[in-house]
Amino acid sequence: MMGKVKKHPTNAQVHLYGCGALGNLAYKNDNNKVMIVEAEGITKILSAMKTRSSNANVQQFSCRSLRNLVYDDDNHQVKIVEAGVITMTVSAMQNHSSNANVQHKICAALGTLATDNENIVAIASAGGKVAIESAIRNHASNAGVNEKAHEALSILTQSGN
Repeated sequence: MMGKVKKHPTNAQVHLYGCGALGNLAYKNDNNKVMIVEAEGITKILSAMKTRSSNANVQQFSCRSLRNLVYDDDNHQVKIVEAGVITMTVSAMQNHSSNANVQHKICAALGTLATDNENIVAIASAGGKVAIESAIRNHASNAGVNEKAHEALSILTQSGN
């Protein structure tokens, strides 16, 4: 899978399906998470987000993959945060503010990343709290967005940031 992304760096469909597949593989599977990280999956996912910043579907599946990689895994979370994911996800929220699917996945990812004070401060500093509040306003009738946005906002607000 990683070879396909490397062979076709300009193909949006490869990025989309590649990120989707990585998210599926990482979901609640620690062995797969380790293999994905060792195969430079984090770098590939973030590269897809950068290269395809205007593609809402790539952003959605990239954020889903990143969330699945960091869920219950502090080591992977540190690697992803160090790679700049917080700024990138907040930027994707702002660029795709009208897309409920993107907002839902990014709110879920930010909520998962907001597990320590350093990340919470980074999310707030990057404009994450404002972007989440905007998602709530823009998608007031979307239960999925509201659930994940309120969860993330609750964590950020409880920390005092």
